[in-house]
Amino acid sequence: MKENFSYEHAMEEIKVLLEKLESSEFSLEENLSYFKKAESLIQQCELYLNKVEKEIETIIHKEHDEKDGDLGNESTGIEEITLF
Repeated sequence: MKENFSYEHAMEEIKVLLEKLESSEFSLEENLSYFKKAESLIQQCELYLNKVEKEIETIIHKEHDEKDGDLGNESTGIEEITLF
């Protein structure tokens, strides 16, 4: 994936390419070219979304682990107070 990849720009470009494919104005060669370009952009978008999903999962797991650690300490303290 390119460093300057923009998901939003890629989606707009895919939309334009699909519109071209749906029209009957272009030759078979042109349509094949548009199809290949759209397929490439879709693959780049999928890679980008997978990367973002992993980043989100990492953040969620990190926050969840931090909260579990905090809750564990608090519940231990509460249990000690309750027992005495």
